[in-house]
Amino acid sequence: MLVSSTILLVTIACIIVHFLQWYLKKLKLYGNVPCMKSWHLIGDVPRLRGNNMVVYKNLMRYVDEYREKGILCLWFGPNPNLLIFKDDYVQDAMGNMQNLDKHSLYKFLRPWLGCGIMTSPKERWVHSSKILKPSFNYNILNCFVNRIENQTNKVLNEMDKLVGEREINISTYMKKFLHSTITEVAVGLTEGGELIEYTNSTRTITQIFSRRLISPWLWTDFIFNKTPAAKIFRKCISQSHSIINKIIDDRSVIYKENMNKSEEERAQGKEKVTLLDTLFKVYYNGKVDKTFMREEMENIVFGGTDTVITSLQWTILLVASHPEVQKKLHDEIDVFYRETEEINAASLKKLLYLECIIKESLRLYSPVPVVGRVAGEDFKIGNYNVKKGADISIFLSGLHRDPKHFTDPSTFNPDRFLTENVKHAFAFIPFAAGPRVCIGVRLAYMELKIVLSRFFQRFHVEATQKIEDIPPSMEMVLRPTKDIYAILTHRQSV
Repeated sequence: MLVSSTILLVTIACIIVHFLQWYLKKLKLYGNVPCMKSWHLIGDVPRLRGNNMVVYKNLMRYVDEYREKGILCLWFGPNPNLLIFKDDYVQDAMGNMQNLDKHSLYKFLRPWLGCGIMTSPKERWVHSSKILKPSFNYNILNCFVNRIENQTNKVLNEMDKLVGEREINISTYMKKFLHSTITEVAVGLTEGGELIEYTNSTRTITQIFSRRLISPWLWTDFIFNKTPAAKIFRKCISQSHSIINKIIDDRSVIYKENMNKSEEERAQGKEKVTLLDTLFKVYYNGKVDKTFMREEMENIVFGGTDTVITSLQWTILLVASHPEVQKKLHDEIDVFYRETEEINAASLKKLLYLECIIKESLRLYSPVPVVGRVAGEDFKIGNYNVKKGADISIFLSGLHRDPKHFTDPSTFNPDRFLTENVKHAFAFIPFAAGPRVCIGVRLAYMELKIVLSRFFQRFHVEATQKIEDIPPSMEMVLRPTKDIYAILTHRQSV
């Protein structure tokens, strides 16, 4: 008995000594990186407690305090995390070909998104990119224009019926549009009802994920799996997988039918191409399995809905709150649709002021507030040494409000993108940058331009809420904490 107790005590002592050696080594490695006065072993966790709105507010406050430094070492318990928000430092991290692996905490998303393009390690990402990138070239995107326009008009026609009666829930209709659009563009189905349930599930998943990120005691699966949140997490993941699998099965029937058609018939049906068809092609050639298809499709659907939905909401609220901006936008849109015969990816580039509005909205409310990476090698961020395996968080929300590049950075001023030249390539990166830039960035901009141009072509929008009364909630995307409401009136294009 005495021997057993002694062995146990010695084992525990060895574990403690080993842990303290590891911790002291971490402290020495990052001792020169700016950090707050944290509690040893607990770190900065108490500073980041609260709901997602409070977490975002606090992080923005810390960025202001450490703006000149451009980097802040946040300690999550005994684990350091490098938060960077300075252009040169972001370039050092994101421009490095060795830093393509995602942040270690993305592993919490693996049960849901698997190794899809958003969360995959470097090797899988390279493989997925080669397969998916052809689906986002301009020729394919032009095939989507009419479908996006059709879905836009359907939603706007519904909104027409409520004009003059009362304020309208803009958020509800923007979600409806994206559900229908991503369903048709991604999988070729015309109704997006299933994605409403999907979005409800993924919203819960991302909320639980966000809370787990700032709760180090939940990082261990053994502990997390014993919480009520884990049960909800697994249930929502099961629901989302079922919906995506059903969508794949439904589309596979159509794809098989198309495979049996002649070349001439296929050519005539070119406009019906979908993003999922790219995956079917490699699947039926035996290059990937169904799990690969489901993971990539889930990444595309989630990434293609939540980011655009939130951007539409913020942009409409911002424009509605600035009448002078809305007037200039109406003038540009009227001229564009009067003089443009065909709407396509190329002609949409003529909407210069709308593009400035979109960029300014994305600057103030980055759809993805934080992008995570893991150091793939020993390298430097500025003068700071970073060891291989270190977790790095690029805080886009902080980066995009750097007064060095953006005068009066908290003010909504679309004209800045007309008159001010953002000279640093990594000063404004709403869809990330470097080798692992968002694969769907062109599609996202195209959707935003089509929806917003048609929306403001048809309506004059009066804000019924103050921007300061709708603080952002920092989840995987930067959501408004409330639905956006506005009063719409019809306008006559001239």
